[in-house]
Amino acid sequence: MDNNSTTSATSSATSATFAPASLLDDLIYVDIAFREPRALMACAFTLVLLAYALAAAGNSLLCVVVLLDRRLHRPPYALACILSLVGVAETTVALPRLLYDLSSRTSIAAGECLARMFVYHTLVRAHALVLVAMAVDRYLAVCHPLRYRALAAAVAASARASGAAWAAAAAGGSAAAIQGAGYVAVVARLRFCRARVVPSSTCDFSAVRRLMCGEVGYEAPVVYANILLGTALPLGAVAASYALILRECRGQRLPGGRRRALSTCVTHLLLVLVYFTSIFFTFATGLRLGAPTSGEGVTALQTVQFILPPALNPVIYGLRTAEVRRGLARLLPSKIWPSN
Repeated sequence: MDNNSTTSATSSATSATFAPASLLDDLIYVDIAFREPRALMACAFTLVLLAYALAAAGNSLLCVVVLLDRRLHRPPYALACILSLVGVAETTVALPRLLYDLSSRTSIAAGECLARMFVYHTLVRAHALVLVAMAVDRYLAVCHPLRYRALAAAVAASARASGAAWAAAAAGGSAAAIQGAGYVAVVARLRFCRARVVPSSTCDFSAVRRLMCGEVGYEAPVVYANILLGTALPLGAVAASYALILRECRGQRLPGGRRRALSTCVTHLLLVLVYFTSIFFTFATGLRLGAPTSGEGVTALQTVQFILPPALNPVIYGLRTAEVRRGLARLLPSKIWPSN
């Protein structure tokens, strides 16, 4: 009798797990890797927490320096500040939840999962758009230095130009939000037909879509348009900008200013490659392109995406830049950061 009851309960739980259910009425279980053994979990938890604290503190400090020092109110530093804000938002959305999920097997409400999907895809695309703007800025600085200096001076002096910059930023943010909303609109119309377990608490579209059954007529166009507009085109624009820079500077003896601007392109490009590579593997894993990726691989790739670029931003765009170092020295007491 007891065995039959146990078997019946087990089969009922299994059928409940796989039975079709409305996305808005159910829970999704988060299966994060690195929970076992406990020593590995403690190490992963400590490293992620430390990286999050350093990334948040470094990016916040960079923004404060840029905002308070009027000498830094120029396009490259404004873009670095915007990139830092986006980076802080990305890490704050992803890493605290990751730390929570590392501690035990947890579940996430489906409505919260949709919200996280929207925020995740919006921030990823906003980050990509800022990288495009920074690549174009470097192209103008290296290949058209005279026009660039005149344009930068006009932007710094003109309230109208400043308003246009804010309008452009708002348009870019709106475009990113529309793409994020497109993914949510597709998933919200589908129903579960597989085990409701995802390997990531970001609830990215590709991972959640694998749990669903059913087709929506506009699903494929929305997905491919989002990948094209949010990932492929920004990556192509960045690659084209740096290719033009390298062609312009090939075999030339560059003045000091252009040489310094060119040197920053290498580190910029390194961050771009890290960021877009992690995004590509996240999409490939969710869409099952190529060889299957383990749960550890998914967790590691998404952790790299949310830790490495934000952690390196203050170093690449701050401490390696003499103007930012001088701005930091003017804000901090001389005993903490000598001005010379």
